[in-house]
Amino acid sequence: MLSSQKSMWRYLVCIVVLGVSACSDIMDGPTEDDIKTKLSFEMPSGLSVEDVEIMVAENTGSEVEPVFRSRSKVSLRFMEDFVTVNNRYGDKYILSKRHNKGQILKATVITKANLKGEKWNVAIEKMDAPRILGAALSKYPDASYAFEGTSEAEAIKTAFEEKQLAELKAKEEAEALRQKQFAEAKAKAAADKAARIKAFRTDLSGTWVSKSPVMRNGSLYVAKGNRTAGLEIEFPKGSSPTGIANVTLFVTDDPMDKVIVKAGFTIADDEKTVRIGLNNNARHRSLDWVFREIW
Repeated sequence: MLSSQKSMWRYLVCIVVLGVSACSDIMDGPTEDDIKTKLSFEMPSGLSVEDVEIMVAENTGSEVEPVFRSRSKVSLRFMEDFVTVNNRYGDKYILSKRHNKGQILKATVITKANLKGEKWNVAIEKMDAPRILGAALSKYPDASYAFEGTSEAEAIKTAFEEKQLAELKAKEEAEALRQKQFAEAKAKAAADKAARIKAFRTDLSGTWVSKSPVMRNGSLYVAKGNRTAGLEIEFPKGSSPTGIANVTLFVTDDPMDKVIVKAGFTIADDEKTVRIGLNNNARHRSLDWVFREIW
């Protein structure tokens, strides 16, 4: 009678504490279905957990806080073909089959489980299984792949190479056209510039004489005896942006008192002005002027 009362008491404790009617089953650790459920969440798409068989289970915790470690045999089934990518041509793939649909893999798994309320929280500590190569074929959309060694694979490769050649040819033709247009634009710009320089040289050619005394360094140049200077420049005909001009510096009140030198000139970038270089040691004695300046 006493033994019967103790058994009844343990049963009631299990109901009150754990809220279950099969206390002894829970306390035996996670079931094969518990482990199977956990494994199913861990498997890659296309691979199914077919069967789990617990070989060894041990409570490494206590009766109050049980912790079960288990070693189980597992059967995994490929629900579709698994493939790897050999080559990619744009958005097309050349595949090789690695595992066939329906193929079974055998594995061993070590799990650890803690009791959470009325359920076992299963964690996978280690899994020994043959290497799974590739991914499920469903990862690749229809018409986006062909298998290595097939005529479809060769057609994908040929189409890709032909497209590449066509794109390269189009790119080269576009570049050639761009270069041609650039060269034509450059030649036109050069011709237009040459025409403007020629027109400017036409307007420039002849003799130019200052109408008033020459300024120097921003002010009227006056030499000893209140002599002022006049300037005469003779530009030759031509079409080049550079040339040689005859430059005459003379006394304003006595044009015969003069010095003539040759000076290089250059049409400025604005094609409206000319730069004259008086870079020599010629000197006008009465004006006390040495030709060492740029006008």
